[in-house]
Amino acid sequence: MTDTDGAARDEADSDHLSSILEAVTDLRDQVDDLVETVHQHVTRLRADSGVQVIEHRRAAEFEKVPEIGQWLAQRLVDAQPIRSPSELYRIDGIGVTRAYEVWNYFFD
Repeated sequence: MTDTDGAARDEADSDHLSSILEAVTDLRDQVDDLVETVHQHVTRLRADSGVQVIEHRRAAEFEKVPEIGQWLAQRLVDAQPIRSPSELYRIDGIGVTRAYEVWNYFFD
């Protein structure tokens, strides 16, 4: 194999890997959108039935709540399922006001 053949093969491999990475990234975005849609439907169904529970949320979702950083988001993930604002403010770093802010973010 010549250097030219090797370079062409490396370029083809690189192009192929780039296309795979792009496809996987697109798929991940679609899955994230689907997960968010499912959460919205479940939340709506629970609200209609009078049952509200924060569960199966990821840290990234909690981080969207104002003033919730990575550390606190992980504590919220670990505390799930959360069935009321009073359960939220028992979590270290969550006071009464922030508990209602988190709760209302998902159920208001």
